[in-house]
Amino acid sequence: MNTDDIFAVTIRDAQVKLGQKSRSGIYEAVGKGLLVMVKDRDRSLITIESIRRYQRSWPRAKIKAPAAR
Repeated sequence: MNTDDIFAVTIRDAQVKLGQKSRSGIYEAVGKGLLVMVKDRDRSLITIESIRRYQRSWPRAKIKAPAAR
């Protein structure tokens, strides 16, 4: 899904973009202010901007280099 001109996605799409994060994990992040949820009538959507900001806040993985042979 190209999100260049999409401003918000469904909770399911947000779960996929966040590495299969659980639905309750999405709501927890919203409750902590890490993700922004907006309403479109009866649908709850997560803003792409907040998904990007949330992902940028994640720590980098620290991978140990393999031992030389």
